[in-house]
Amino acid sequence: MNENSSTGNKPAVNVNNTERIISAVAGGFLLINAITGKKARFLKAGAGAFLLYRAITGNCLHTAH
Repeated sequence: MNENSSTGNKPAVNVNNTERIISAVAGGFLLINAITGKKARFLKAGAGAFLLYRAITGNCLHTAH
């Protein structure tokens, strides 16, 4: 965790800007597709939410050690 933040503990940023942009676009697409689609809605919504979290925070839980 980043303890130098004035707003409390934040997850460390471990995703570069290009990955954040790609994650935001892909996450938004998956969430919209989950809302309007008919197949695998919960899977798409979960994956889309994770990608948007990754894009907004810059932290990927999968690559965090």
